[in-house]
This record gives sequence, C-alpha cells and structure tokens, in this order.
Amino acid sequence: MEAMFNRLVVETLRTRPLQTAGCVASCALACAALQSSLGIYFGIGPSPSMQRLMIGLWTSGLLLCVALIAFFVVALEQYVEVRERTHDYGILKVLGASTRDFLNLQARESFLIAASGAAAGIVLTFAAHGIVTLAFSRYMALSVSLWSLPGALLASFCVLMLGGVVGARTAVRDGVEEALSYQK
Repeated sequence: MEAMFNRLVVETLRTRPLQTAGCVASCALACAALQSSLGIYFGIGPSPSMQRLMIGLWTSGLLLCVALIAFFVVALEQYVEVRERTHDYGILKVLGASTRDFLNLQARESFLIAASGAAAGIVLTFAAHGIVTLAFSRYMALSVSLWSLPGALLASFCVLMLGGVVGARTAVRDGVEEALSYQK
C-alpha cells in the first residue's frame, strides 16, 4: 500500500503540472512575503529615524497582509486540488485505505509542494534583499535571518495540510458514494 501511495503522489503532481506550478508559485510568494516582512521589521534597527520607522513598519505590515492572503490562496488551491480527486479517494477508501493513509498522502504531497515553494521563496527573498539594498537603503533595510526560513517552510506545510485535510474529508465521504455508483 505504501508504494501505491508514493506513486499516487508523484503521479498527481506530474499529471497536473499547471495546478502544481500555481500552488508552488503561491507558496513561494507567501514565503517570500513572510520572510521579507520579518526582515524589514527586524531591519529597522534600535534607534531609527521617524521616516525609516514609519516606512519600515508600513511596508512590513503590508507584506504581512500579502503573506496572509497568499497563504489563504495556497490553502484554497490545495482544497480544490483534493476535491478534484474525489473519485480516486473514494476508490481508495473502498479498497480499504484508512484515514491515516489519507493523512499520510496529504502530508507527502504538502511537503513536496511546501519544500519547493519555500526554496523558491528563499530565492525571492534574497532577490528582494538585493533590490532593497540597492534602491532603498536610505529608507529601509531588509535583513534576511536564517531562523525565519524553517518557519516559512512550516507555515507553508501547515497551510497546505489544512486545505488538503479539509478537502480530503469531504472527498472521501463523497467519493465512496461516487465510486460505488455507476455513471457513464
């Protein structure tokens, strides 16, 4: 059963490349916005000028809102992606898959998407660091801290799992009925 779930995860990501790429891109944007928000907040410094403080706090708050919206989009994408596989989940349930199997399936898929999205988010964060350093060094600083990288990966994974588990619950329930019914 383990090998079947490994193949199912890989096959799902491979056969739906646009949905996977969209989810990875949203995850990357969310991670980059979260890391940049924290980087600008902590880059303000101990005794900034009033102008630097206001620009830093406003930008940090705006990026935090962008991160929250992007994480919501990631969860929604994962929910829709799982709901599209209602028939597959119903067949797996009829064949004897347990709730733990579905959680394991979601965890694997979520980790693959979150890891690639967080890696792309790290690249975007360092690109933003370079742009801020070159263009806006007088008004704000973006300090990229390494402790926020695992936090962004964990946040991405948790949001993907939330969307996936909620979608899987309804997909399994509706999928059993759909798998047992005869439709052309």
